[in-house]
Amino acid sequence: LRRRAVGIGNSVDTERMLRISDSISRTHVEAHKNAMGVGENRLVLTIGRLTEKARIDFLLAAISKLKSDGHRIMLVVVGGGDSAAELQQLANELGIADAVLWVGPVFDEEVIGLWMRSADVFVYGGAVGLSLVLGFAYGLPAIFSDDLLGHNPEALLFRNVEFGSNFTANDATSLASVIDYELSDLPRLARKGVAAQDLVRERLGLTRM
Repeated sequence: LRRRAVGIGNSVDTERMLRISDSISRTHVEAHKNAMGVGENRLVLTIGRLTEKARIDFLLAAISKLKSDGHRIMLVVVGGGDSAAELQQLANELGIADAVLWVGPVFDEEVIGLWMRSADVFVYGGAVGLSLVLGFAYGLPAIFSDDLLGHNPEALLFRNVEFGSNFTANDATSLASVIDYELSDLPRLARKGVAAQDLVRERLGLTRM
C-alpha cells in the first residue's frame, strides 16, 4: 500500500505559527503566566471545539486524579462550544475548579501562540486531528490515546516516545500516569517538543506542501 498510495498532506499555516513561536521569548511567557495567575503550576493544554469528540470530561477526570495526589497542575482549555457550561459544572463537582482555566474561543494566532508557548504539554482526550499539528508547530510534545484507528489521519505523524506519549484508550488512570511521567522530567519533555517542532519545520510547511 505504501508503494501504491498517493496522498496530499493536510496542514495549517505552520510557517506563520513558527514565526510567532520564534518571536515569543521566555520573558513574554513569564509575563503571560503571571497575568493569568497560574503561579508555579505545570500547564497541560488542550485546544479545539468543546464537543463530545474532544472528551474534555476525560481530561478532567485525569486532572482530578493528579490533584488528589498533590500535583501542582492546571488544565488550560482553549476553545468554546455548547458543552462549556456542562464541563465547568463537572469540574466543580470533581473539586478541581481552581485547576482548570477556561480560556474560551481564541482566533488571534498570537494569543494562541502565547498559550501554547506557556504550556508544558499538549493533551487530547478524544480523537485527535489537526490540533496535533498546531501543538507541534509551537514546540509542544503531545499526549493522546493509543487508539490510532480512532483518530484523524494527523495522528500518523506521531512517533511515541520521540514526540510525547500515548495513554491507554478510555483509561483516565493511564492518562494521569502518562501526564505524571512526562512532567516528571522537564528537560526530557522539552527535547520532545523540539523534535516535534523540527518535524513541522522540515515536513509540514505550506510551501513544502
